[in-house]
Amino acid sequence: MNLRSAWLALALVAPLAAETPAAAPRPILGVDPAYIHTATSPCRDFYGYANGAFDQVAIPGEYASYGVNQEIDERNYAILKGILEGSARTRGPEGSIPQRVGDFYASGMDEARIEKEGLKPLAPAFAAIQAMASPRDVLVQMGRLRATGVQAGLGFSVQVDDKDSSAMIASFNQGGLGLPERDFYLRPGKEAEAIRQAYEQHVARILVLAGDRPEAAQARAKGILALETKLAKASRALVDLRDPQANYHKVARKDLRDMADLDWNGYFTAVGLPAGEAHILVGQPEFFKTLAGLLKSEPLADWRVYLRWHVLKTAAPFLGSAFVNENFAFYGKTLSGATELRPRWKRVLSAADRALGEDLGQLYVKTAFSPEAKARALEMVHFHKEAMRARILAADWMVEATKAQALRKLDTMRSKVGYPDRWRDYSGLKVSRRAFVLNVQAASVFDFQRRMAKLGKPVDRNEWHMTPQRRLQLRRPGLHHRPRADPRLRRPGPPVRLAGQPRGLVDRRRRQALRGPRRPHREAVRCLRGAARCAHQGQADPRREYRRHRRAAGVL
Repeated sequence: MNLRSAWLALALVAPLAAETPAAAPRPILGVDPAYIHTATSPCRDFYGYANGAFDQVAIPGEYASYGVNQEIDERNYAILKGILEGSARTRGPEGSIPQRVGDFYASGMDEARIEKEGLKPLAPAFAAIQAMASPRDVLVQMGRLRATGVQAGLGFSVQVDDKDSSAMIASFNQGGLGLPERDFYLRPGKEAEAIRQAYEQHVARILVLAGDRPEAAQARAKGILALETKLAKASRALVDLRDPQANYHKVARKDLRDMADLDWNGYFTAVGLPAGEAHILVGQPEFFKTLAGLLKSEPLADWRVYLRWHVLKTAAPFLGSAFVNENFAFYGKTLSGATELRPRWKRVLSAADRALGEDLGQLYVKTAFSPEAKARALEMVHFHKEAMRARILAADWMVEATKAQALRKLDTMRSKVGYPDRWRDYSGLKVSRRAFVLNVQAASVFDFQRRMAKLGKPVDRNEWHMTPQRRLQLRRPGLHHRPRADPRLRRPGPPVRLAGQPRGLVDRRRRQALRGPRRPHREAVRCLRGAARCAHQGQADPRREYRRHRRAAGVL
């Protein structure tokens, strides 16, 4: 049994957690007959036979793509909705998990209060932006906004050092764009130009909603697009970002000024970087040289408009309906291809998962994931690791030194299933039934400070980077572990289907190319099944049909 098989087994066992039934529109089946197109001959088109009926099912308007994973999500949402509504209804003692989760959800569902509050919760940020008097103030304000979840001007984070997996380090990267990445600003062609025009109009409409006159909003939107285009020109393309060596520059803190003439210390004070951090990672030094020049060359008024726009952009999903609808019209419809806004309860659920993920996870685990289920999954993982050990020891093509290295790697592999052994402590996060956007901002500040507190400490290898309720698997190569938290059994099913225009200008063919070709062994299984069915129907010799199917799939 190989490593792939071991993780496949983990994928199948971990979600046995969902032991409490939830209201679901359809049962979970290993093979769903409803998706089989019986009018198609499996001997001629097995894919069409297996998934033809699914291809005719309408994609729900709230999804940009739809497949078996989205079906799993819908079933899990029913459990989480019950948990959130119950917590909001019963609340709990001040500072308890049900109180934080319930108040967060209640504030997000209180549409009347959200509409009444308007932009008042953002007034302090707008005032601080308006008070900027120098390029230094602009950089400092970028740092203050970063702590509240607003990524403007540049990217800053705390991460595991790519060349020292035992250490955490502060990291700077290119950023500050309102569109997904640089090519949206620079790519030629009618479609690309249409996206840029739509973005400019979207920015203008948001500014009008924020109180600007239409003429002024249009001019300011044009200026924002121009400034972000200059940042995009200084940014690296996605393919260039894939080179880890070229995007790793460990710079002494005292030497940062030599790399780019920025007030680094002002930014560090704004984000609360400890004085003892002697080195900083800089991903793309040329970007920061350009940013330093733009801070001096671009009018201060343009930077005020730019930062105000990014505050509005970040807050829009949590403001009144006019902002929510306009934000969805561009980022949901134009860029992603969805046609309907998700129901409010789903949007608030997603926000709660991001803000209080492990608090919500504790309530979820009590409802849907027993300790016994986790123990069974870990036992299965142990079984497969021991099987892998036996295969390594029995491999006659490996010399003893190679076996020793393979066993060492196997012994350092860390298995995480379902939920963490030690839960994250959110007691320092104050949540109440105030304006929804204030709770979202408070959660962003709490999470940013939590990450900053990692600096100067060993890497916590027991930390989870997902929540138990998410349908997700992560691979952390630097830490040599692969956590898995799937709320439902990931059954075999039809492929993902894309709705409308996929994200950006990427068409269906490119999306398929990015996913890569189908795995040969999976194609072989499909071919074997198709050949067996043909043989069962007495239509052909199974061995000949199997070879024909494999040739057609490009396996042979």
